[in-house]
Amino acid sequence: MNYNFIKDVSSLLEIYNLKRELSGENFNIFSIMSMESDEVFTHSALLAELLNPKGSHGLGERPLMLFIEQFLDENYPMDTTTASCRKEEHIGFTNEASTEGGRVDIVVKDLKGHVILIENKIYAAEQLNQLQRYRNNYPDAELFYLTLDGKESDQASSDQEFKIYRNLSYKEDICSWIEKCAQMAYDKPMLREILNQYLHLIKKLTNSTNNTEMTEKITDIITDNFEACLEIYKNFERVSLKIKDDLLEEMAASLKLEFPYLTISTGPHRDVKSIKLSGFTNGATMNFRFKNHKWPVISIRPETSDYEGAGLSGFKTDTVDGKIAAWWKILPVLTDDRLLPAQKQTTHDEILKQISDTVLSVKTASSAAIAN
Repeated sequence: MNYNFIKDVSSLLEIYNLKRELSGENFNIFSIMSMESDEVFTHSALLAELLNPKGSHGLGERPLMLFIEQFLDENYPMDTTTASCRKEEHIGFTNEASTEGGRVDIVVKDLKGHVILIENKIYAAEQLNQLQRYRNNYPDAELFYLTLDGKESDQASSDQEFKIYRNLSYKEDICSWIEKCAQMAYDKPMLREILNQYLHLIKKLTNSTNNTEMTEKITDIITDNFEACLEIYKNFERVSLKIKDDLLEEMAASLKLEFPYLTISTGPHRDVKSIKLSGFTNGATMNFRFKNHKWPVISIRPETSDYEGAGLSGFKTDTVDGKIAAWWKILPVLTDDRLLPAQKQTTHDEILKQISDTVLSVKTASSAAIAN
């Protein structure tokens, strides 16, 4: 079988990568700051600010009015002159039955009682009865379920007769809306360029492309070599997992050099390979793994140390009988493009720094525990 077509694709990528470099497209502020997949501080924050008529964008009501026109009805009675938008609105603690409480990602309200809710999902899993809880708290609201591809909720009914939400996708809906908002900002160059950069980010996350010519050429190559491409496709996930395992081993080797006083090993943990770090003076153990083969997770099984006091930030806790049993933190999702040769070392260094910083916090907490 002739595999020269792979060289053809590689040549195309080289040509169009050069074009992106020359145009400055490769410089994306969201990517540089490792904020590509952060639902709260990137996506919900930007969308909420844009939907807020009093937002810093200076476009007034127009983005919200356009959203209503595109995804509801231009006659929807929300009073955009009095509307405001909040992100992460707390609607109470989640009760035992998971029928009440939680945090709504984006909430738009006017003074007449009209409400728009958006549950925003990039890669995070859906929580138990999440949409139903929001509907119970806001029975008359317009509730949107926003995902990369517009998929249905796993828990709320998708039967149109009983459906409690509307679907939105980043790939089609938000892309279109952001494009139009950028056009509105024709006289605000800084805002316009930020929106265009965000648009490029969405297209990256949804595996879209701005280059129709390249897409058409690659489609032709795949069509002409369909059997070989199918075989590559069947083995792609296995190869991706191997590269991630190799990356994990490389990070383990780096950690052994950086922290020779710790016992560091790799092995299975919850069906995936992980790095285990032990030897802390307080008896704590650390673990690093790629949850579901895509989410980098750092976890700590603590003893009695005060990790918050030691500077451990961004971590959540699991409790058993009212006591903290574990601390854990999920890092930005590990997409396949971050494993490319040009990106792999940066990915290695970024994740390694997070693990190293955590080790130092645990070490500080261990020393403080002994001192007390």
